Amino acid sequence: MERIEQWAARASVFKYLSLGFSPPGPIPYPGLFTRLREACGCLPERHREVLAPLVEMEIQEGPDEGEYWRLFGPGGVISPYETEYDPLVAARKGHELADLMGFYTAFGFKLREPATSSVEAAQRELPDHLAVELEFLSLLLLKLLYARREGMRDAEEVTHTAMTAFLRDHLGGWVEPFAERVERAPVSSTFRALAKLLRAFIGEECRLLGVAPLTIHGTAERPKEAVECPFASECRAGPLSLSLDIDSSPR
Repeated sequence: MERIEQWAARASVFKYLSLGFSPPGPIPYPGLFTRLREACGCLPERHREVLAPLVEMEIQEGPDEGEYWRLFGPGGVISPYETEYDPLVAARKGHELADLMGFYTAFGFKLREPATSSVEAAQRELPDHLAVELEFLSLLLLKLLYARREGMRDAEEVTHTAMTAFLRDHLGGWVEPFAERVERAPVSSTFRALAKLLRAFIGEECRLLGVAPLTIHGTAERPKEAVECPFASECRAGPLSLSLDIDSSPR
């Protein structure tokens, strides 16, 4: 049986990958890879075997803020938004965003409040941003850890079900084409390394959880599953807030 320490390590990797694909912030890229290496050392055995070679890269100096926005910003080379990988985006985008918000709302995961100025609009991410989806899965693993530690079997089962559904219906289905675009694009070795790590980690997560992701192309009708956070009272009392602020601090 997987140990609680391994759940914590998986949550950390999701968190650090989220930071890696977020607008530049206070953690420099070399420090981010150091933390990823430390977290990977506590992962399940198969995760460690697959990811270890990918986190050994020594990052002396990461890409600057300009490269991030050139790649992933509005009109950038590579879209970090799930719905942009759907060939039927015009018809399905509203449904996909609503489905994502259903997950987030159920588990008390809040994005920034609606923008009141053009500056805030540039700082607020949509629900289908890669960094947001990664952050949400980190939260679910922390909730699983708490449920296991407190002996809350029903809460653990519900949270586990939500995590597998989210990987199947959302993140697991579009990480592959996203990572391929990053690896083919003229990007820094740092982003290429992050993309390879992302692809391998999500692949191992799907394998571990027995998830067969629904591919973006021609997605079939999804099973209708009720998603409700088993920690609803705690979430309402103190919802988690996700802020992907633009930070001029160098990485």
